Amino acid sequence: MSDNLSFTQVKKKVFLIPIWQLLVGLVVFAILFIVSGVTSAISGLYGSLVGVVGSLVFAGMVFGFGSRSGQLTTGRIFKAEAIKFLVVAILFYLAFAKLALPFLSVILGFLATLLVFFVALVTVFR
Repeated sequence: MSDNLSFTQVKKKVFLIPIWQLLVGLVVFAILFIVSGVTSAISGLYGSLVGVVGSLVFAGMVFGFGSRSGQLTTGRIFKAEAIKFLVVAILFYLAFAKLALPFLSVILGFLATLLVFFVALVTVFR
């Protein structure tokens, strides 16, 4: 992360990532709808939403919910990442074990949002 960004600037940028992920998820939905049909498209959107929800959980725990500009500690970040991992695991369990969604479509949607996350890290926080 750049040294010249304030806490507020970083907070704004972090909360923009899920918005971009959602937009990419909608593109994945449209492509899968055209190529594979409704079930595949909805599954891809679900996978995208898994990534979006995970990012929102992390951002909310680190930068939201009453955090102040001096409170960014390593422990808080690790706790947020652990909870994010748990939420994502539960959502994948629901997708495959309970909803029986097509694996490839769900994973493609999730990977698209993961790509957005990594591109944001490389470009915004260099």
